[in-house]
Amino acid sequence: MFILFDILWWQSEDVTILPLAARGELLQEGLRWEAPFVRSPVTQGTGEQLYHAVLEQTLEGIVAKRSQSRYIEGRSREWLKIKRIREIDCIVCGFTFDMARSRLKALILGLYQGNHLVHIGQVGSGLSSEKWVDSRIRLEGLEKLYSPFALSPSIPGIVRWGSPALVCRIQYRGWTIDKKLRQPVFRELRYDKAAQECSTDAIPL
Repeated sequence: MFILFDILWWQSEDVTILPLAARGELLQEGLRWEAPFVRSPVTQGTGEQLYHAVLEQTLEGIVAKRSQSRYIEGRSREWLKIKRIREIDCIVCGFTFDMARSRLKALILGLYQGNHLVHIGQVGSGLSSEKWVDSRIRLEGLEKLYSPFALSPSIPGIVRWGSPALVCRIQYRGWTIDKKLRQPVFRELRYDKAAQECSTDAIPL
């Protein structure tokens, strides 16, 4: 299918200066809507309900647009992508270290699958300097010589393994084909949750 959501030219005329609503009317009237052409559905005034429906169906998100906006190339506040944000609690199984800056680079994350730990990626985004310090102090107290994973992952750089005791909350966009977190962002350490509660059973794939 060829899904259309806007029209920029009509009968050799540039219509990008017209408001979105007017361009939508041209698009609707200007084509014969037969396969393979489909118009992207538009919902007006019920964006919040639509977003919640998207969450329920595990879709990626919605695009919010001002009906009177003209077409602007590139990024604009007239069109907003509102993506579905997911959160999951993970076990901190170690960290990578930045020698040049003498600080943590990323936390190594895992979840229990039965009695075994499986690697689900690393997270570096979202860690402020204060959070780095707090995490490093706690992690270095839990350092161990060997990987806690059943199948030790290959992670580039300087790696320090840790006992799987710390839990952190991660915000993410989805999962990769090899079951790793997509675009993870660190939110906080969780002191109220045991590592044994963090299982692959909770993955909302």
